[in-house]
This record gives sequence, structure tokens and C-alpha cells, in this order.
Amino acid sequence: MKVQDIMNEVAVIKKDIKLIEIAKIFADENISSLVLIQRKRLKGIVTERDVVRNIESLNKKFTDVMTKDVITILPNKDLDEAAEIMRINGVKRLLVADKDDTLVGIVTVTDLIANADMLNSSASFF
Repeated sequence: MKVQDIMNEVAVIKKDIKLIEIAKIFADENISSLVLIQRKRLKGIVTERDVVRNIESLNKKFTDVMTKDVITILPNKDLDEAAEIMRINGVKRLLVADKDDTLVGIVTVTDLIANADMLNSSASFF
């Protein structure tokens, strides 16, 4: 099975906002990450963990706490490869970008667990 078969829509913002606003979006939209896109370029990602780590400073901006070196995967890659990338990098989310670096989705560790029966039995992810 391919990443494109299980990926989800990614939540995107286009301006730098405060963590308090991000927390509200997470709660209202029942999501756990937001991606910042500016001038059609991926700038970074903020997750629930980032908000919790900065709970005493919710006036900080997205760009103050975002992960800039975001790991991506092509949509036509196998789930096993996605699992291995997550394992090696210690991440729970991979942004999915096409060959032109256009963001097309997100795949999470929860998505992989839900599709564990499609992973190669020799995968060392779990």
C-alpha cells in the first residue's frame, strides 16, 4: 500500500500566529498539527507537543516554536518506507509532497497503526 492511499488533508495557515490561536484551532478543528506555508513554500510545522512545551508562553508566535526542517515523503512511496522514516527520525508525522515539492497531505503514526496489516512483517517500526 502507498502513502497516498492513507494520507490525510493537512491543515495549513499562511500567516504567523500566536500559540494561543494555534491551541484554539487544534481544539476547534480536532487536529494536532498546523503547517505554515508562505509564498507557496513550506516554512514549518507546529504540533500539540510544541504548544504543551510552551504552555507558559502562549504569546509566542508559530515561527518561534515551529520545526523548520520538516521531513517529507513522496505520495507513491510504500507504507513501510514511511514507517522506517518515522522510526529513524523519531517523528509521528510525515508531510506528503509531490515531486514538485507541492504539499499534498500528511501521514501520521496513527494512520500507519490503523493500516498495520499492510506493513511488511519485517518492518521494525512497532
